Amino acid sequence: MTAHVRVVLTESAYSLSIGLTIAVGTAAVLYLGADHVATGVLTMGQFLLLMAYLAQLYAPLERIGRQVTSLQG
Repeated sequence: MTAHVRVVLTESAYSLSIGLTIAVGTAAVLYLGADHVATGVLTMGQFLLLMAYLAQLYAPLERIGRQVTSLQG
């Protein structure tokens, strides 16, 4: 039973770290992108396209992370 609890705690910590990494990365891109739009470096359309690409990148990474934790358990 103790090993199972340890696996669940490890999976939870890993999931939390993946979620935090995605959130911090998205916030950084959002902040820098908004700043670039405000200064005229990017258009609003380019910024929205960048955010869409980022969402498409993070979804498979999150899925891979869940697969790795389920294989370890």
